[in-house]
Amino acid sequence: MNTKQQTDQLVKLVKCESCMKEVPASGAKNAETADYVAHFCGLACFDTWRKQTEKR
Repeated sequence: MNTKQQTDQLVKLVKCESCMKEVPASGAKNAETADYVAHFCGLACFDTWRKQTEKR
């Protein structure tokens, strides 16, 4: 997890599990799985990730 300084505040960044775009943790969607929490920049990336994991 990275951090970025915005107007004198540190903002935690997480990578979207689907597109790897860094987004603020506070605005990320997440899905809890058995071993970890996955973060997504939006519902479209979550849906793509979910479909890929169902194929496995």
